[in-house]
Amino acid sequence: RVLIVDDEPEVGALLADILRREAAGIEVAASGQEALKLLARREYDAILTDLRMPEMDGPELFRQIEQRWPQRARLVIFITGDALSPTVQTFLAGTGQPYLEKPFVPAEVRKIVQEIVSAAALRRQSVAAGS
Repeated sequence: RVLIVDDEPEVGALLADILRREAAGIEVAASGQEALKLLARREYDAILTDLRMPEMDGPELFRQIEQRWPQRARLVIFITGDALSPTVQTFLAGTGQPYLEKPFVPAEVRKIVQEIVSAAALRRQSVAAGS
C-alpha cells in the first residue's frame, strides 16, 4: 500500500498512475492533515509527500510521523521541485530519506518506492526472527 501526499491533484494522480501496477493499493491525500488521518487508520508500505504544501508542509508532516509512529518515518519519500535550494538540501540530508525530483522519471519513481518497500520488509523479517 502506498500513500501519496500532494496538494496538487494532477501530481497525485500522475504518481498513482506510475505506481498502479506495483502497488496493491494507492491512496492520495491532498494535505498533511488528511495524510495524518489516513495514517492513524492504516498501515502503508511507502509514503510519498511533497515538501511544499499549504498549512502543513512535507517537513512538518515528517516530524509528525516521527513523533507519532517513529518506525514509519523510514517509509517516507519526499517529492520536490526545488532540490537545489540549500534549505531543502539541508532538510533532506538531515532526514536521510530518499527524494524524487519533479519532473518525474517513472522508472526512478518505481525504483525508489521498491527500495523503501523492500527495506521495510527486511526490517519486519528481522524483527520477527528476533522475537
